Amino acid sequence: MVQPRCQSEFHCSEYARLIRMEESLINIDKCLRGNGDRGLKDRVKNLEDLHLSQNTVFWRFLTPALPVLYGAVFAYLMKVPND
Repeated sequence: MVQPRCQSEFHCSEYARLIRMEESLINIDKCLRGNGDRGLKDRVKNLEDLHLSQNTVFWRFLTPALPVLYGAVFAYLMKVPND
């Protein structure tokens, strides 16, 4: 981008600020679209897959343990004296 002649110090500082904002927008666009790299969609998909697999493993271990947990809670409630 061609830098125009600055008319004042304020004009120069605002122009520099706009250039930084444009660079930030280009970086955000690159993250979203990928531009040959891994894009945001791929990263989100990988995170969702990881969460799903961890959630599945958690429930595979928890489901068989539920009757034991229910029995322990029920036994504890039966031992508590009723006033």
